[in-house]
Amino acid sequence: MKTVVHDPVCLPPDSTQTITLQQIASDNSLFTGAWARNILISCDLLDYSEPIVFTNNLKSSRKEKYHWKSSGASLSDFRVFPNPARDFLIIEYLKDKPSDQAMVELFDIKGDRVKSVLLQGRQHEVIIPVGDLISGSYLIRYTINGAVQKSSKVIIIR
Repeated sequence: MKTVVHDPVCLPPDSTQTITLQQIASDNSLFTGAWARNILISCDLLDYSEPIVFTNNLKSSRKEKYHWKSSGASLSDFRVFPNPARDFLIIEYLKDKPSDQAMVELFDIKGDRVKSVLLQGRQHEVIIPVGDLISGSYLIRYTINGAVQKSSKVIIIR
């Protein structure tokens, strides 16, 4: 016999609560931001595409040493974390125009490009697996329409 699970009834927040939840969701990428984003999503007040994580090969560094630390880029347009990273980097970005062609490139210490990801949409999160890279310092570069917008140093640890 198949069990049918019904979605819980969502009592939508009023306009003031919605604005507050939207601010929390956009300003905070940690737990409170996720909580606010999930409320907005469940009440059909926000469209959101969750990043896809494949199997256990993308685990980060040990929990007690896990740092959700910005690389120094502003949250409003480009952010890289965790830094240092063990198995993956998360890139958060915001483009002015969805039609802009944005790209993130990762370069090793010799200047050779080791990863390149085309960024879709106006605002999103992308997970870049780095488990195949050796420990060391890397340069991450964010470009829009071929022009460098931000660059930052990231460290990969094993």
